[in-house]
Amino acid sequence: MLMTNLEEYYSIGLMSGTSMDGVDAALIKTDGLQKITFISSATVDYAPRFHTLLKKTEALIQSQNGVFNEDQLILGEGVSIQEVVKESTNYHTQAVQKILDYFPADRTKPWVIGYHGQTFYHQVAQKKTVILGLPQTLATNFQIPTVFDFRKNDISYGGEGAPFAPLYHYALCTNNKLTPAAIINCGGISNISFIPNDDINKIQAFDIGPGNTLIDRLVRLKTNGSMMMDVDGLFGKQGKCQKNLIQTLIDKTCIKNLFYERRGPKSLDVHDFQLPQEILNLSIEDACATLADFTSYLIVQSIAPLQLNNIVLSGGGWKNPLILEGLHYHIKKTLPKKEIRIDYADSFGFRSQSMEAELFAYLAVRSLKKMPLSLPNTTNVPYPLTGGVVFQSSF
Repeated sequence: MLMTNLEEYYSIGLMSGTSMDGVDAALIKTDGLQKITFISSATVDYAPRFHTLLKKTEALIQSQNGVFNEDQLILGEGVSIQEVVKESTNYHTQAVQKILDYFPADRTKPWVIGYHGQTFYHQVAQKKTVILGLPQTLATNFQIPTVFDFRKNDISYGGEGAPFAPLYHYALCTNNKLTPAAIINCGGISNISFIPNDDINKIQAFDIGPGNTLIDRLVRLKTNGSMMMDVDGLFGKQGKCQKNLIQTLIDKTCIKNLFYERRGPKSLDVHDFQLPQEILNLSIEDACATLADFTSYLIVQSIAPLQLNNIVLSGGGWKNPLILEGLHYHIKKTLPKKEIRIDYADSFGFRSQSMEAELFAYLAVRSLKKMPLSLPNTTNVPYPLTGGVVFQSSF
């Protein structure tokens, strides 16, 4: 079939983030440009045992600076990295099947799967990112071409390899006439896409700092692993924010030198963060309250220089009410004269839960068409750069 840049695809996007709690899937129809029709979404939650297994795999790969053997066993589990990757792929397979159960593939139309895979290691200084999965399994099982390894080309050309959402955010914001706008994603890490106008070359994007990652780590430590996160901010709500520790957190939480002060493009890995002793000395309640406020503070500092009409909130971090309250508090304090609409992605007509899955569906189509996935102002590549590796179905 002759492919044109105007041709639309049915595209299934798959995303499992650094929180490692499950797989989000989304089906859109798109030409990889401005035509985007959302069709459906699905989520497959990881079993608690598998969540723990993923975290142990991540710790092992991190301890070896991203160098590993797939036959290597996970300490105390008797399971190899290869077996973990196979099970991860099985979860992604379930997510695709849920989408197809709702909307069976019309084989007269072109289809593609955008499969991000599971991130275990990301260090730009080493030009190394470890994102694992079995894309050929998906391509063969569903007889749908599958795009994988979205970030590799970006990193090999000197880019940060993240964030990869801005081009999709640009399409959403310009289609809905929301510019100037910022989409702020708060997951394990917080990041921003700033869309000032219709000029695609003016997009700015960068990782900001911690989203939930420091809070999650603290809760795991303080509860000896019996709890993974501060669900709905329940610990933080009972605590008191220690605002005198904000500068300490700026100085000590990120192991990348002066990261918070640097301008973008810039990126982070969850293992670029550490908990300073001053936070560990607090009660779990005060520590959670303080870390939530710190996340909000850094986000507002990052948007302070920008001219904005709209702030679109996406990602699971905003389920913590203290982070959201902190955002409003610091905006009112830092930007008292600005009239800015701040709301969840869903209130703008987007879908917060599935947005990251949608964007990899969108990027998969752009990859097939050899369109750019990243830009100089989003990941610091020298020029607009395509990427992704296509795994073909067997026919």
